[in-house]
Amino acid sequence: MATKTSERVLQMKENFWDLHLQGFSIPEIANMYGLSPSTVYSYLDKIAQEHEVSREELLQQVHKTPAYWERQEASMKANGEDIAKGFDSILESISGLQGTITDAIIAIDAALNNNKEDFER
Repeated sequence: MATKTSERVLQMKENFWDLHLQGFSIPEIANMYGLSPSTVYSYLDKIAQEHEVSREELLQQVHKTPAYWERQEASMKANGEDIAKGFDSILESISGLQGTITDAIIAIDAALNNNKEDFER
């Protein structure tokens, strides 16, 4: 009796193939899915056989497409923007903390002055 492949596995295999054709290496694809490169290679090998692609063609490094480089650049820009937002948030927090510390110092100073006046009486 033949085993039926789940829809999830079929989709994953198709994603592997699409990513490989977009220029992602087998180790890069494996890293994306948290799998070993040999597992990804095994799936790609099965797909290649289905598409009558030779083992050599499968292992040939596909050149990164312009779309790949655009995604890489966009991801770096997004990360830079996220970092800038993070720094702004940190600066706001520091500013708030400075105000709280200043208020605490003023309150302590006032309390000390009141105690000093009470002591001198």
